[in-house]
Order: sequence, then C-alpha cells, then structure tokens
Amino acid sequence: MNWWPIIKNLQDYLQTQTGLSGITIIAGGTDEHIYPRIEILWDEENGVDPHKKDKGCITLWIDCWAENNDPEVATVYDLLYELQIGFFNALKEWPKFLSIELNLAAKVTVGRTVSDGGTSRPITGSRTILEIEWRRK
Repeated sequence: MNWWPIIKNLQDYLQTQTGLSGITIIAGGTDEHIYPRIEILWDEENGVDPHKKDKGCITLWIDCWAENNDPEVATVYDLLYELQIGFFNALKEWPKFLSIELNLAAKVTVGRTVSDGGTSRPITGSRTILEIEWRRK
C-alpha cells in the first residue's frame, strides 16, 4: 500500500510550487474554514497484494475551495479557476518529484473535474479525480 506516502509526497511537492503560493494544502480533509485551499483525499487503491509490492493504482480526490463575498458570482468562479490552473500546472512535473523522493515511477491521469454543486456563495469548490498508476523503480 502506498496511498498515504503518495498523498504526503503530493502535499510536500505542491507546497513548494510558486504558482500555489498562499494556498493551504491539506493531506486529508478539514472542517476548518481556510480559503483558498486544496485538500488531497484518498479514494481507493487497487492491486494491493502482500506478495507483490512493486506496483499498484490509487485514486485520489483533489478538492479545491475558494471564497469571496462579492455579490457577483463570477468573482468566486475566477478565484476557483485560478486555483485549479495553479494545481494543474504544478501537477505536470510532480511525477519527477515522486520518482526522486519515493523511488516510484508513476503515470498520472486526470479522470474528471466536477463542481461541488452543493456549495453556495461565498464558498465554491470542485473535485478532480486523479488516477495514479505506480511501480517501484
């Protein structure tokens, strides 16, 4: 099982990215009202075999949250969009960091990004599904 070391590695990596400066990055969820923030949540890990620990696949949820009290809804959408763009730009180079830090080769695929339709202003959010196929180098 590698889901927790991979989540911690992604958190550490994102915290070093200048495009995400000022953004709170949390491994796991929180009830605290901290905005803007990115939460990295574990969904599932496939291929867990006690006899073969050299490869697997995990699914992570990346929740992005933004807040703005402006009466114009587009203002908070602009903030959420910029947060998502910062995350996706950082994600491009993360597999190299994962390789160096955890000695894992990884293929990272974005499954989809969905709105958190249950939120209402001044807070809005989204969830991005990441599929990570990893193997030991």
